[in-house]
Amino acid sequence: MDIKLIKKNYSEIKNGTAKCNLCNKMVKTSGNTTNLTSHVKNKHNEFFLKCQQKKVYTNKIGEYPKISESFRSLETLKGDGHRANEISEALVFMICKDNMPVRCVEKEGLTYLLKKCVPHFKIPGRSKVTTLLENKYTQLVTRIKTVFDQVDHFAFTCDAVTITNSTRSFLTITAHFINEGCLEAICLNSVRMDQISDDNAEEQCVDFMEAHNRSILKGLSLQNSDHSELKLYLSLPQTSWESNPLTFWNAHKVAMPGLYQLARKYLITPGSSVPSERLASAIKCVVCDSRSRMTDNHITQRVFLKSINAKYWH
Repeated sequence: MDIKLIKKNYSEIKNGTAKCNLCNKMVKTSGNTTNLTSHVKNKHNEFFLKCQQKKVYTNKIGEYPKISESFRSLETLKGDGHRANEISEALVFMICKDNMPVRCVEKEGLTYLLKKCVPHFKIPGRSKVTTLLENKYTQLVTRIKTVFDQVDHFAFTCDAVTITNSTRSFLTITAHFINEGCLEAICLNSVRMDQISDDNAEEQCVDFMEAHNRSILKGLSLQNSDHSELKLYLSLPQTSWESNPLTFWNAHKVAMPGLYQLARKYLITPGSSVPSERLASAIKCVVCDSRSRMTDNHITQRVFLKSINAKYWH
């Protein structure tokens, strides 16, 4: 019985009465729909039979997938189908971000979960996942290089980390930069300490000092050129400690373009060693007791992939 349809047949349901739209008769409701149903059954039999019919939910033509489309959707979960590739990439993302071992794809819990969620998906083995990790590393390195081409200034920090379970020491290099109004940090490389060669150390030091001197000259030229921006900056009211300095300078970059560029250059410098140490300590998480024999190349790849922001993955 379709009670909603019966109620639609009545208007002005108030004070314990309702008016029938078919015969304009007032019917007592008594707080329920029994009298309303009895009136329709006794006086309007055709409408009552209509209310008794079960509602059939009909879909529009084309809503149900065709058999060929169903088979095609299954094919996407097999081999190199795009759906299978998406799930495999999600597995790689989970392994890197959560510091999980590659062999987790062979664990009973994860295999059971995937079989329940996507029963037609073939879970890749550990060797396949390793290949996917290497391919993802190559792909993201190319993407990060493209991002770096659009960044003006960088701040680099170095940290030394010793892995106690394998007695190996690594030197990590972390890049700090501003991209799209956000301060980001990426662990670029993790090099074995005994692999570091100082053959070109003097030449690299000279290049670094030349770049540093050029930076100082640019800063001096800005300070000696015009003090109007500095006067404007000093006349502004102080902001709260909780405010974001990047947001402040984005709002004033038109009025103070010189100071804006100078501020972006120095704001990338970390205020403490916490950001770089946090990324460097990821090595200890990646190379745990159960993965003490991981190769140096795979350690570099895993630390880099863990430090990458999720927006670059997808």
